[in-house]
Amino acid sequence: MHSYTVHPQSTVTTINVGEEQNPLFIIDNWLLNADLLVETASQASAPIPTKQHFYPGQQFLAPTPYSAFVCEFLQRKILPLLVDSQALQFKDAQSIFSWVSVRATDLLPIQRIPHIDTHKSTQWAVVHYLCGEQSGGTGFFRHRASGFESINVDRQKRYTRVLEDEAQTLGVPAAQYLQGSTRQFELIYQVPAQLNRAIIYPSNLLHSGLIKRWISEDGQLSRLTVNSFVQLSPTSPFLIP
Repeated sequence: MHSYTVHPQSTVTTINVGEEQNPLFIIDNWLLNADLLVETASQASAPIPTKQHFYPGQQFLAPTPYSAFVCEFLQRKILPLLVDSQALQFKDAQSIFSWVSVRATDLLPIQRIPHIDTHKSTQWAVVHYLCGEQSGGTGFFRHRASGFESINVDRQKRYTRVLEDEAQTLGVPAAQYLQGSTRQFELIYQVPAQLNRAIIYPSNLLHSGLIKRWISEDGQLSRLTVNSFVQLSPTSPFLIP
């Protein structure tokens, strides 16, 4: 079982995205020996059943020590950068290898628009790129009709209702991967993929992979990421974050 260590030349960049100024952290040169993680992914078996996710491809559980590494890094390096973080902690990380494998023509309508991972404000997402820029990075979006860049509990019903209305008036989005702004959504920020780069952001931000290429010239799947979800919770059950 491999151990995971931060690269000595890693850097952390803080971005405030869009009009809502939501936090986004970009980590470059994140993991020492990232090639070992790629090797682990290539040997993964027992994929997660597709009915349990809307990811446009194959997903496999990542090693538990990697999840622990992610959680420890966020607690040590990212938490101090957050406002009013003294009584909070990152915990319960879950990490998943994700290979894009669905042809654009086979995408479900929900896979053709930006999405959130959860409407709960206590969950954060980490995307660790184990691929290069040619495979495509990640974009963050504003929903034009509502103006929302994130969807929390209070916004969820309104946002869902507007999307349903737009499906009737605008029709189903074309069967293609998002590459930028559309009639419904404005691209407000994008991060190119880069081998061993990671991005960290609240899971309720509207986002999407900007998939450029997922099959290499030799026919192998090429857009590989590790997607992690981490809970930001109060250190005491009597405190509300």
